[in-house]
Amino acid sequence: MTFILQNLPWFWFALMILFCVIEALTVGLTSIWMAISSFVLIFVSFTKIPILYQFLIFVVLSTVLFFTTRPFLKSKLKIGE
Repeated sequence: MTFILQNLPWFWFALMILFCVIEALTVGLTSIWMAISSFVLIFVSFTKIPILYQFLIFVVLSTVLFFTTRPFLKSKLKIGE
């Protein structure tokens, strides 16, 4: 756990890559929101915000992105039809 806490930008970068790979394999706008949130958290992790709050920011940002942009993009990209 100490290793992760000392390397938080790399932790969020690894999660971003993981979510991008999952999105590439599913092609259904399922995990792109978490990849975007992970990208934002790379920069947030350079601050002294505790990991618990970073995780909370990740969850909230992913949820907001999912519910605000997915319906619009789904109709524009015609996904699921």
